[in-house]
Formats: sequence, C-alpha cells, structure tokens
Amino acid sequence: MSRNLLASALAFAGEPEEAVDLYETTLGQRREVLGSGHPKTLQTLADLALCRLQLGNAAAAVPLLEEALTRQQRLSGPDSPDTLRHLHNLAAACREAGDLVRARELFTTALDRRTQVLGAKHFETLITLSGLARLHQADGDLEHAIPPYEDAIAGLTEALGPDHPTTRTVSGYLAEARTPHPRSRWCMPLRRMRGRLVRAAGTRDGRLECGRWP
Repeated sequence: MSRNLLASALAFAGEPEEAVDLYETTLGQRREVLGSGHPKTLQTLADLALCRLQLGNAAAAVPLLEEALTRQQRLSGPDSPDTLRHLHNLAAACREAGDLVRARELFTTALDRRTQVLGAKHFETLITLSGLARLHQADGDLEHAIPPYEDAIAGLTEALGPDHPTTRTVSGYLAEARTPHPRSRWCMPLRRMRGRLVRAAGTRDGRLECGRWP
C-alpha cells in the first residue's frame, strides 16, 4: 500500500495524527517528483489540510487550502468541481478558525458557484448549504441556521437517502441548533464534531473527499 493510501485509510479510521505524518512525507515527495501544481499533489495537500482540521488545527489548514485553491484554479479553472471543493473546504477552515466574516464570503461564493455549475439539488451544493448553516450557528444566529439546515436535509435525503452518514450528520446539526447548549456555541465539543464529520465523509475506497465538510 502506498503512503498516500495508507494515510487516507488512517484518516478515515479516525487516526489523523498518524495520517498527518504520512501525508506530509507524501506531499514533499509529490512536490519534488510531480510538481506542486500536479492534481495528485493538490489532492494530498487537501487531505493533509482535512487532517489538520480534524485535529482542531484550523490555523494550519487554512494556508494549505489557500494554496490548493489557487493552484487548482490555475489548473482547471474557477468553476471546476475540484476548485469548488477546495473553495468549500477553505470556507470551512476559516469558520473553524473563527474568521466568520471571511468564511461567510467564501461559503456564499461556493454556494452560488455550485448552484450554477452542479445544480441546486446536487449533494455537494447541499453540503455547502449546510456549511453556511453551521456558520450561522457558530455566530449564534439560529434563525438563519435552521431553514438552510432543513433545506439541506430534504435535498440530501432525496439525493443520498435518509440513512446516509452525511444526511444523518446534518440532521444531527439541525437537532443541535434547535436545542442549543447554553455553555457552548456548539452543542458538542468541536473535536468530537470534527471527528464524526470527517469519518462520515469517506468515499468508497477509504479516501477523504474534499467538499464533504457540512
């Protein structure tokens, strides 16, 4: 098994600490052999950023995702699905880092572009809608958080089914928004929430997929 596949398997299994070391080694090798703008290098860069997020280090994830977004735009254009995934993930990282103003701008842009490119009912568009709802929740604006959660859940239920991990995760966020915990802006610790979310985001082959951060 290659280092990158092993790192993906560890991250999917909820072992991001071990995955980070492997991703960093793989990233250095891919930069040297393939170049910093190669698609595989950008995927490793994004995977490393997601592990940083899972570990609660959003400050370290933001510059990684900024680089991934910039290079992906040069490679495939501003509206390619890969570019939009990096844009979504950068918005999520900014939200987790507490930069809600920038996160709002990025989520709004990602939602508009995904709606135009993929359609309003595409699951990735709905995930971005959920991400924007989480932003409102983080800001204490539950009035504007609950309706997009409801819309996202309805769409995800239709697109993925009611028992899909992503649908269930967003349904959990809606329940938390409706019964906010008085001691925290979130209704569970952020570390626990991140771990549940990233595990739910795994693809069939065990990789983490960018853009699966509701």
